[in-house]
Amino acid sequence: MARSITSANSQIMLAVVPVFPVPQQMQGYAAEDIFDTDDADLAEVVLGLDGKQSSGWIPHNVKWRITLMPNSPSIAFFDALIAAQDALQDTFSLTGVVTLPGPGKKFAMNNGTLTRGKIMPDGKKTLQPQVYEITWESVHPAPM
Repeated sequence: MARSITSANSQIMLAVVPVFPVPQQMQGYAAEDIFDTDDADLAEVVLGLDGKQSSGWIPHNVKWRITLMPNSPSIAFFDALIAAQDALQDTFSLTGVVTLPGPGKKFAMNNGTLTRGKIMPDGKKTLQPQVYEITWESVHPAPM
């Protein structure tokens, strides 16, 4: 059976123990951008003066962004998280799972910090999507 590359049937669940201890399903994704990640630097490579290469593993974070339509009910999740962090002047740790039925994979995301967020939508011809960035300590793929 061929595996689909559709992202329309993906599912994203996020939790923040003090604010949302039960994982919340994200809804109202943007049409063109649901989520994306930055490339991660996985190793440090150095070429010595004698032309011999040395390399080593380095720890890495995963920057991950979710894009929501301005009328998404899931924006309330981020509004509440931002308000709680602002009130305590501290950060909370997120956990998450992305399920991709097409390729038959899921990704467990651990110890995340909300590092950027669009506090309000841009107003153009229509209100524009809002993007939130979470920096994860680790993301682990697994088959479904």
